[in-house]
This record gives sequence, structure tokens and C-alpha cells, in this order.
Amino acid sequence: MSDARITMLGASGAGKTTYMIAMYAAMQLGIDGFTLTAQDSDEDVRLTRLWENLLERHEWPAATAGESVVYGFVFNYAFRPMLTFDWIDYRGAALEDEKDKRDVARLQEYMKQSTCVFLCVSGEFLQEPLDSTIKLMRAGARTKSGLINTYMRQLRDTISPTDEQPFPVAVTITKYDLCAHRKRDDVIEDIKQLFSPLFAPGSGFLTMISPVSLGRGLADDVATGEIDPVNIDLPVSFAIWAQTRFMVQELIKAQRTARGRLDDLQRRNIVRRLLRADELRGAEAALSLQTEDLEQVQANLGLVVRRLEKGPVFLSGSRQVITAGD
Repeated sequence: MSDARITMLGASGAGKTTYMIAMYAAMQLGIDGFTLTAQDSDEDVRLTRLWENLLERHEWPAATAGESVVYGFVFNYAFRPMLTFDWIDYRGAALEDEKDKRDVARLQEYMKQSTCVFLCVSGEFLQEPLDSTIKLMRAGARTKSGLINTYMRQLRDTISPTDEQPFPVAVTITKYDLCAHRKRDDVIEDIKQLFSPLFAPGSGFLTMISPVSLGRGLADDVATGEIDPVNIDLPVSFAIWAQTRFMVQELIKAQRTARGRLDDLQRRNIVRRLLRADELRGAEAALSLQTEDLEQVQANLGLVVRRLEKGPVFLSGSRQVITAGD
């Protein structure tokens, strides 16, 4: 089983598949020592070919049709595997399917098992301020934010996130080149309106808003504009950071349990310690292993944190400053 699972939601045409292909291409080369590799070599070849077609001929990938696609990836630092994760590219049209459709049931089940959800919003619907009710409602209809909020409510009912144990969500603004003429903070405020339940006090959602683009030149000419990806790795870096942070918390609990077991054995009289020498050695070995694992994962967490400086992060609507100690 993979260490993490990412579910990506968004309306048809939001650029989910294109984003994923560009992200994979950028992370194949490496960013600050981090790389991404496909667990299936055939998928690696296919994704690379799709990127080359896009880069050389502006041949955009077709929207996900039929069954949604699940990819398996390995996140590495200096070619050393840090974490494995599955990624589901969910077909946007399925958001509007009847609840008894197989793909909808699959999405609901997959979301329950997810460790992070990506919400994709196209910048084409954020080109002007959502400063009236009708503008907000139109943008909500086009981005399917209302339907997405329904799925997020169902997820919250299932997992009951809290501020102490929050659930991570990356709101990815694809095609950001189309709204880059606006102030970034204003675009972020519009996103917060479209997905206001995520930012409500006590919601228990840890949310990054990440503008990404395949190139500013595409805003003027999508057929020939220069492809030059911007911030393409931020959402996946956030997902990896959130899962690594959770792993640190779980390892700290395991370490405390192992230490408590060892302390209990060591408090016994010498005769009982001699009689249970094997158990004592086992407890010492368990504590040593837990400590080594914790130190390694904490080191990984510190590495990933450096990638999160460009995207604002909110915990139940309150803006956070992410540090290596978090």
C-alpha cells in the first residue's frame, strides 16, 4: 500500500490532467533535489510522451473520459525514496452524475481513504472580481464549487477533522496566467468565497491556495504561447509535507509507547529483569528503531517545508506560517 493518497477534483476543462502531466515532467528533472517517479514504467513512458507532445506541438491532452485514472508515484530526495502515493485523476463530468453511478460511488469511497484532496479551479473564471452575488454564483456554477463543497462535506462527516488533527486540501488555481493581471491576494479572497466552508473557524481543514500556470504567454495565445511552468510542484509538495507531518506525529506516539514499555520493564526488580531479559532487549530495540525512524522522517519534513513558502496556508481560515518545526 502507498503511504499517501491524493484525490483531484475539478470541473471538466479545469486542466487537471494537463497539470498532472506538467507536474510530473518538472519533478522528473528535479526541483531543489526533489524528484518524482512513476511506479509503473509504462506510465512513465506515457506521461513523458504526453508532455513532449504538449511542449513541442502544443498538443493538449484530452480530458479524462470513461473510468477515472489512478497513478502510483514515488517522491524522492536526492534519488532516495521518501514517500509513495497514489493519485486519482477524476473525470470532471462525473461530478454531475447521479449518485448511483459506479464512478460516483468509487469517488466517494476513494475520498474516504485520501490523505489530501486537490481542488482544481480554472483561472479563466477568476479574471474579474467576484464582487457581487450573481458573479459569485456564476463562477460557482462554472467551477462546480457547490458540487465539490458537497463532496467535502461528506468527507468531513466521515473523518471529523479538527484543528489538532486537520485534513489537508490544496486548492490549485490552474491556468493562472488567465487571471495573473489581478492582485494575487484578491484572487485568493475569491477562492475563499467559492469554498468558504473550508475556511470557516473550526472547520478542521488545512488549506493551501496554490496558483499554478504552464506559462504566462499562454494567456495571449494558447496555441503558440511559450510553455514555462510556474509553481507547478507546490500542491504535491504540500500534500507530501502534510502526510510527512502526520507520520511524525504517529511516530512520536509510537516512540512514547515504546519508551513507556521499556521504563516499565526497567523499574522491575533485578530478578524479574533477568527472567525477562529477552523482553527487555526487545523493548530497547523497539525504542531504538522508533527513534531512528522518527529522526529520518523529521529530517524529510524539514526538507519539504522549504517548498511551501510561495503558497498561503490556512487552518480553519486562519493564515499559517509553516516552519520546519510544524
